Order: sequence, then structure tokens, then C-alpha cells
Amino acid sequence: MATPVQTVQKEYAFEVSGSNLRFGDGVTAEVGMDLKNMKARKIGVFTDPTVAKLKPMETALRSLQSQEDLPFEVYDQVLAEPTEDSWKKAISWAREHDFSHFLAVGGGSVIDTAKAANLFTVYKDADLMDYINAPIGKGLPVQHTLRPLIAVPTTAGTGSETTGAAIVDITSRSFKTGIASRALKPVLGIVDTQNTESCPTAVHISAGLDVLFHSMESYTAIPYTERTPRPVNPINRPTYQGSNPVADIFSLWALQTTVKYLPRIAKNRDDEEARKQMLLAASFAGIGFGNAGVHLCHGMSYPISGLNKQGPKYKHAGYEVDHPIIPHGVSVALTGPAVFQFTSPSSPDRHRQALAIFTNTTISDPSISRIPDSEIGAYLFEAIARFLDGLGVPRGLKAVGYENKDIEMLVEDRITITTIMTDLTYCYLHMSKHDLQVLDTLETSDYIKGELSDEELDIPQHMVPPNPDDSDNLPSHVHPSYPYGNPRSIKHPASRPRPPYDPTSRALFEDMGYDGSGVAGTLRWKDLALDQLLPVDEEKETALKAAEARKMASGTGNQNPQTQQQPAALAPGDETIDEEDDEDEDDESEDDENDDEADEDEDSEEDADG
Repeated sequence: MATPVQTVQKEYAFEVSGSNLRFGDGVTAEVGMDLKNMKARKIGVFTDPTVAKLKPMETALRSLQSQEDLPFEVYDQVLAEPTEDSWKKAISWAREHDFSHFLAVGGGSVIDTAKAANLFTVYKDADLMDYINAPIGKGLPVQHTLRPLIAVPTTAGTGSETTGAAIVDITSRSFKTGIASRALKPVLGIVDTQNTESCPTAVHISAGLDVLFHSMESYTAIPYTERTPRPVNPINRPTYQGSNPVADIFSLWALQTTVKYLPRIAKNRDDEEARKQMLLAASFAGIGFGNAGVHLCHGMSYPISGLNKQGPKYKHAGYEVDHPIIPHGVSVALTGPAVFQFTSPSSPDRHRQALAIFTNTTISDPSISRIPDSEIGAYLFEAIARFLDGLGVPRGLKAVGYENKDIEMLVEDRITITTIMTDLTYCYLHMSKHDLQVLDTLETSDYIKGELSDEELDIPQHMVPPNPDDSDNLPSHVHPSYPYGNPRSIKHPASRPRPPYDPTSRALFEDMGYDGSGVAGTLRWKDLALDQLLPVDEEKETALKAAEARKMASGTGNQNPQTQQQPAALAPGDETIDEEDDEDEDDESEDDENDDEADEDEDSEEDADG
């Protein structure tokens, strides 16, 4: 009798976990009444040293003080980008006071720290690693009801007021991980449009990047119907389930809103409408990814920021901290363009929708609809990169101080993190180590300049850009994998407005008198492509020219000039350049003739090689 084959059943359902939100101008002043209505016995208030001095905290405390018999204690030492040590201090403080309710006033770091303090106040004897996601921690399920937590966000980014996730930097192991459980979700998020008025521009941008990639990743996550195995008991259905119809609505709205309003805040942080819209977008994106999950950008961001403290020690401008920091939103954005070029084949239609949003059009617009599915990723790469450039965001790992030697370390940690985040983020887990190396270098000069070979990157043969020397065309004319695509395309970065003296700009060459047409313009673009894709080895070129000159001087060079290829017709103005080149060659030949006798043995070797 044949043994029955047990098939792994795919998921067939998704759950929507709602969030209680109050959105309005000045609603922080109501928090005292909320806690009084909840019959709070004693409140633990969490914030950080910066927010403790600002209006949101002042308003919250005044609201608490306005209520009779509503005692509270304040913990104002939350660390930006919290670590396991900062969590342990906050947890120890909370355990000492036996709070019945919690209030968090601050950004994602504050809200996440309050979530952890709440959890370990209920589980008084538990160790931090008991609830940290496996395999770093035990990943125990949260089975007891936690104390009510009200979250008052002061940044428009994390959406932590809507989720059951809390992120922490495990500095002893140089990466980030977290705790994920619906039980951690705040009972109320108070989204006050006045609370981001004092937020620095750099924080606005970084927080907004988190919204951007929360929405994009949750929208392009693997569909919930592809998750395996189907839980045998609904209690085991994970918090983050994959893209689904409800999450899609929130994620798409958040993406559209962020693309429209984040650049406005970057230009003017006092833009009231933009601030209000970004706060709402942060909460919408939180609801979206809180039910669907995120994937590669977030999964890969954790070692990038975690290893920074022992690696490049990058400190992002605009953050008033005394330690190295790559803000979470920035660490997520560093890999953004490459990630979505990579994931595009998994869902071309969703990536096409994202491209339409970045280009401020619709998928029915011919400029979007006529793009083949195979090229959507390249176009989206450009759209995201251009958006980030407009915000002044660092591009690629080198921009924050990482070097080639760090890639191995980042990849190893990233593989570990991807495993850790299987329940916290819905990642593409089929990526190999080489895939991650490709992503780490796609946007960097290391890849474009060829310092890492195709073999080292394990690029499939059909994706290897052709050698420009083998064709009269630019690589972009014959293969879509060439970085940046066709330089004559209106979507090429050379067509966009440029900062002064940008050496890769089409406009720079136009300023030099090369209008992009004719032989001269074509040669300039070919030179640019070669310089970027296959840089000239000056030392090797000089040695080859010298050897060729010696051959000619000794009479062993090409003696049949009639068979040589005739030079192409010259464009007006090129004759002078060629005459100067001829004079240089004559001088070089004369110099080499003088050295001919001394190099006789070497000439013999060269002739033998020929």
C-alpha cells in the first residue's frame, strides 16, 4: 500500500486587527480624561529627554494634572533607537511602581519602550529574551492581558500607535530584532496634529521614509494566500499575514499621501497641511503593515543600523544625540531602490501601481501601461531613487560609511535577521547569500565600476550587461539590466534637474557644447558609459601603448595599412583634437625609439607573445 503524501496547505483566511485612533488638532489635551474614564489607579508615563521639554509632553502632563486622584510617574530616559540595556532600565523602573496604565508620548522608540515595559510589568519574573522573537529569544506567546497603553506619537513615521510590534537593538550581537504580539497594541492612539510642530526637518524626513516603505512593502508583500503552513488553530495565525484586500487600501493611500506631502515637509517643516497629512499617512501605513507585514527593506535595515555602532559609526545630520546613529527610516531607504527592482517580478502589477504613484499618474497612462513587466523594476528603481535624491537621503551603503569589507558581515547578519523576522515581517525568504550581495552593491559605485565581478555577485548570465566594446550601441540600448537604462530616455537620471557640477548629468555635457547628437555627442555618451561600467586601467593602458609603440619602431607592427579600418568621419571641430592626438603619438614613438635598443630582449618576448 502506497504511503500517503502529506501536502502543506496554504493559508485561506486573513484577520483584520483594528486600531482605535483619535485624530485631531489638540486632542492630546483629552488624555487625562481618557485615563480617568478607564479608572486608572496609577499611570506610568514614558518619553525621551528631548520630548520631555516640548509642548506635547507639557500638554499631556497638564491634562493628567487636571484630573483629581490620578497619580502618575514620569520616565524620561528613553533612548532613541533603544537597546536591550535601555529597555532593561525602563522595565526595571516600571516593575518598581506597579502601574495600572501606561502613557507613551514620543516617537516610535518611546512607544516601543512603553510596550516592553507594559509586557514585563505583567510578566514580572520573565527575562527579556523570553519574548524576543526566536531564534534569538524564545519567542514565547503573550497569553495574559496587558495593562492599557495610550500612545501619543510625536513623529509621523513608525505607526507604532497602531501595531503590536516593538523593535530593539541587541547591541551585544550588533543587530535589531523585536517582539511581535497583538497583545502589545495600544488601546488608543492619539494622533494630534500639533505634536509634530517642533519636529526637526531631519526627523520629519527619516520618519516619513518609514511611512513610505511601510506602505510599499506591505502592498508588495507575498499575498496571504501564499503563506504556509495554514495554522491548525486560529490562535497561531501570525500578526503579519501577507498582503490582503483590507491592508491594501490603507497602504496605497499612505503611499500616495507620502509621495505627495513628504517633499513639501522637506522644503518647509512649517507646512501645516503637509504635517497633518503625514501624521494620518503614518497611522494608515501602520494599519496596513500591521495586518500585512513588511519585507526586505525593513529586514535588511536592522544590521545596517545595528552594525553602525561598531562599524562606520555614522551620525546622521540633524539628530541631537551623543552616539552614532543611522535613523531607522534612513536605514530602510538605503536599500529601497534595489529591493523593489529585485521584487518586481514577484508582482509586476503592484509594482506598476507603485511606479504610477511615484510618477503622479495612473496605470492606464501610456507612459506606464506600455512598459513591459520585465522592465517595471528598472523604472521603479529610478522613480524611488529620484524621490530619495530630492529629499537629500544618502544613497547606498557607502554613503553611510560602509566599505566592501563590511558586506560579508552585513550579509551574515541579514540572513540571521531575515530568519528572526519571519513572524515580525513577511520577508522573501528564498533569497540566497549571493542575492543579498547583489542587493548590497546594486546602487553603489562598487558594482557599476566593476570592482565586484559578475562571478562574485553570482549574476545569472542573461542578466550580465554586455561588453560595450562588442557593440556599437550603448549597453542600455541592447540590454535592460544596464544601470540607469537608456541615457536618451526622458526617465534617465541625466534628464532630471541636477545639482551644480554633477559629473554624471546630461546637462553638464550640454554645457560643454555636446548636445547629445551627432558623432561627438555619441562618443561622449559612450565614454561616460565605459567609464562607469568598465573603468580604464590607466597603468595597463600605458603599458600596452608603450609595447605597441616599440613594435612599430622595431618594424614588427602591422605592415599592411591598406587592411586597417578607415576612421569614421569626424564631426566639425574634432580635427583639432585628432591632430593633437597625432602629435602626442609621434612624440611617444620617438621616445620609445630612443629606448629601443635597451628593450631589445623585452621586444623579443612581446613578439613571441604575439
